[in-house]
Amino acid sequence: MASLLAPQDPTSSHHLTPIPIINADLSSDRNLFVLEPADGGSSAILTPIGTNSAVTLRRAPYPPKAAPTPEAVIEVARERELRDQRFLAIEPGATAILLLETESDLFQPEPGARYACSWAEGTAAEAGSPELVVSLQSEDGRKLLGTVSDIRRDSNGRWKRSHATLQIDSEARGRDAGALLCLHNPADARGTLFIDNLTLARVGTDSEEFTSLFNGRDLTGWTGSKGTSKDAFVVEDGAIRCNPNATHGNNLLTEDTFDDFILHFEFTVPPAGNNGIALRAPLSGDPAFAGLEAQVLDTIHPGYINAQPWQTHGSIYGIAPAKRGFQRPTGAWNQQSIHVKGREVVVILNGETILEANLDAAVENGTLSGQEHPGLSRSSGHLGFCGHGHPVAFRNIRIKTLDPQP
Repeated sequence: MASLLAPQDPTSSHHLTPIPIINADLSSDRNLFVLEPADGGSSAILTPIGTNSAVTLRRAPYPPKAAPTPEAVIEVARERELRDQRFLAIEPGATAILLLETESDLFQPEPGARYACSWAEGTAAEAGSPELVVSLQSEDGRKLLGTVSDIRRDSNGRWKRSHATLQIDSEARGRDAGALLCLHNPADARGTLFIDNLTLARVGTDSEEFTSLFNGRDLTGWTGSKGTSKDAFVVEDGAIRCNPNATHGNNLLTEDTFDDFILHFEFTVPPAGNNGIALRAPLSGDPAFAGLEAQVLDTIHPGYINAQPWQTHGSIYGIAPAKRGFQRPTGAWNQQSIHVKGREVVVILNGETILEANLDAAVENGTLSGQEHPGLSRSSGHLGFCGHGHPVAFRNIRIKTLDPQP
């Protein structure tokens, strides 16, 4: 893919200068900067209007005077309580450029580092569907370091929530290991693109305290349920995927057992997909009862319209319900963490805490399912995936063990 940016010319009236914007999804020592023409006289990049907030990027008024302002778009904005906010407006042919920095120097991502980018996008009703090209580039704008590996759009009236995964070149070094996040609306696109709630978070890298549970190639370190094989799961494209062609829906469990831990992983579900994360489970029996099961589910599918709250994604099956609304569309990759320490369980989905539960308090008046869950008393066991024959997939599975709760 060709570079989107020409080398910067300091003598040009369109020379790019940084304006700081804080992004809460980056750690405290990293700021997000937007670059725009120093003279402010061109709308080809951005118009220097508006203020910044800690979470939301707000640069240009919406709808801009030069663009159509159909009532339908305005109504959607009102419904989303956005009518008084300001947006990043990217006209056809324009590129919005954001620079990652530390207080002392340019932020230098490690070779092979991955980023999750997410944003809300809107268009004027008559503008069709402009294309947004998302990429990472080196500081001088000439070397493309990464590009969109997946974009998924969630339709919501004229607004869509979109997601992209960006990959730093594994050969990148030093300042070539890049600083620019580029949002480009191609010149042949059919209208101005409005961007809001832009986030960028680093994923897929761990401290030395985390250990990988999956080598990306085979199922070394994993076992089937007691007395069964592990052929209900296969490895495809660096992910563990439930095999829809298997003649049975066995569970896939770690050979090792764990007490207290933080589990990180990514997952994707197909339409109507159903699976689960086994926690502190024995090798035999149904993990939802013999241990604990954190639900993995396409919650919004019509087939699950009558699902109980404790059956939705992220819930501890039969025990504690999770919040809804933070799962990405089917086919997109989600990031999730499960923290288990003593009797406390926390589930974090795409940066949002969707469940905080004390297992004892949750069943003080009985289980929500009305069934016995003897596995609640377990303090140790295997981790794994509860197969239901749906091609749900998991990757980047890492664990950090914690000191047992006294």
